[in-house]
Amino acid sequence: MINANASNYDNIGWIFNYSDDGYFLLVAEEAVQQEVVARYTGASIAVYDYKKTQARYSFVETDSFVSANPDARVYFFLNFQLAVLDNNDIQRLNFSRDMLSRLNKNIVFCLTQQADDFLIKKAFAFYSFVRCRMCFESESLKTPDERALDGFRGFDLSNGVNETNIDFSLPAPRLLSTAISLKSQAERLHREFRYSDAQVLLWKVLKIRETVIGSYHPDTASVYHAIGNAYAAADSYQEALAWYSKASGVFEDTLGADHPCTANVYSSIALVYCNQSDYSKALQWYQKTLDVDEKILGLAHPGTAATYSSIGRVYYCEGNYSEALQWYQKALVIRESAMGVGHPDTAATCNSIGKLNCRQGDFQEALAWYRKAVAIYEKALGRDHIDTARTYNNIGKVYFRQGDSPKAQDWHLKALAIFKKVLGNWHPYTADSEYDIGNVCKGQGDYVKALEWYQKALAIREKVLGTAHPCTAATYNCIASVYCNQDDCQNALMWCQKAQEVFERVLGTAHPYTAATCSSMAAAYNRLEDWPNAQEWYQTALVASEKLLGAEHPYTAAICNALASISGKLDDSTKALEWYRKALDIREKALGQDHPDTGETYCGIAGICERLSDYPNALLWYRKAVGVFELTLGNAHPKTLSAREKIDIATKQRRA
Repeated sequence: MINANASNYDNIGWIFNYSDDGYFLLVAEEAVQQEVVARYTGASIAVYDYKKTQARYSFVETDSFVSANPDARVYFFLNFQLAVLDNNDIQRLNFSRDMLSRLNKNIVFCLTQQADDFLIKKAFAFYSFVRCRMCFESESLKTPDERALDGFRGFDLSNGVNETNIDFSLPAPRLLSTAISLKSQAERLHREFRYSDAQVLLWKVLKIRETVIGSYHPDTASVYHAIGNAYAAADSYQEALAWYSKASGVFEDTLGADHPCTANVYSSIALVYCNQSDYSKALQWYQKTLDVDEKILGLAHPGTAATYSSIGRVYYCEGNYSEALQWYQKALVIRESAMGVGHPDTAATCNSIGKLNCRQGDFQEALAWYRKAVAIYEKALGRDHIDTARTYNNIGKVYFRQGDSPKAQDWHLKALAIFKKVLGNWHPYTADSEYDIGNVCKGQGDYVKALEWYQKALAIREKVLGTAHPCTAATYNCIASVYCNQDDCQNALMWCQKAQEVFERVLGTAHPYTAATCSSMAAAYNRLEDWPNAQEWYQTALVASEKLLGAEHPYTAAICNALASISGKLDDSTKALEWYRKALDIREKALGQDHPDTGETYCGIAGICERLSDYPNALLWYRKAVGVFELTLGNAHPKTLSAREKIDIATKQRRA
């Protein structure tokens, strides 16, 4: 299910379970209309298809159909766009407005976007009584660029919109019809990432609705929500939360806390908090959403599955992987049952589980889930689809983590070829693959090639996203790491500073990306053998990580591990062991004893024991590390070979 459609299914669920009467609009292409109705086969519905009857609209025909199916809970009128083709049809539709309302039934008129655009301008009397308008998106209607950019936020492609003057002397129904038209245009602009342009139209919609129906009306609240979405998409989170608060307050008071519109705002608030790394608040708001979903839609509905998946993502970002897996699995069960094992949404959940396994160091399991996702995408969407390519990239990342750089590069190049073919050379997803290939080259020690790929990615990101975008700053950070590995630490510090300035300005000082740049600064000072400065930057990163991600997060453990290494270089073995023990406690708990990161900490402890001439313990810890590396990375991985070499050295020292 396309994410934008989840709230529409929530609304249909509410119509089934809570609405007593009223007429509603479902705006979608013909195939999607059929798909929506098919979901409710077996429910108490009645379906009238204008494509089959070839009839034109008349209230008499509508009334006869409703009367012939008295036990139906909801009446769907499919392909309504074929019933209203000229002014006579529209005149009959406007005239029947009050009679439709007096039927005291739930009626859903299903029509295409083109028909909706036409009727908004003509059938203003009819539209003024519409209780809810649900616009379903379809993959087939999107351009390749729109499909690829789903979920890719943070930049605004606005290029200006024509000013629309509102004549407030018009009758109220015509003004409200104008508001619906403008809101529809704003929704399209939002999907095209023209957030500022969308806001221009939304302000006009808001002025109409506040003037005609007041600020304390559900339709006005929907505009508050839309404005909040535009701010959130552009990463203006405080403004977004303020508008979401206004929307939820009105929805709660007018529709109730158990209404889908209210739940949708709760979900939007949760996503903002997740993007701000405030995971406890995100979970609180998603729980409020889930309470409504489970009550209105039930435990086996795709809309409920979408919320399960969102909760899983919060736990994943928080580093609570076992909890994340439980929620992803709950979502998967529903999606496989309700949508089928070959549906792209099922593949999306497989991808999420694969990503989770990769983070936990279970690379074989991650590959199994990614290959399952790829099989679905290739069959359902094709080999040249963006979702297929993105999963190719995920597979490449697993091979990179395993140390199989040739395979990693092959998969990234496959993804890159698709992105260039479908999206062109100057697209953010093209940059993503080039960035990933740069990581592979850096991992191989080919810093010249790595820098070339990073520069390619940077050129795209600076041009398309701008120099102040977090993805651009992430590229600055990687370029810094290349210079650091080449012992060009002054250049490394310069690029780190560029990244730091962007992250602080765009995301604030209290953000994980900002903290990560502190670690990069520390790494550069470490390379310069300026241990005090390295220690200071790592400690700054640690404070931020513990505050934002928690004391038990794997990233916090990574910083503790780095501080242990610095303490060792400062000849403070006692402090080094303390930091290693802290890192180990987190990693064994969060990642498990068989994770490569845990193996690195085993190696670190072994090194301190060796420095203290405690060779029995040094050998014990080195062997534990080798066992982990062999299991997860293989016998030929550089980390495995390095740990074995250290065992040989420690053994010789012990004998000496």
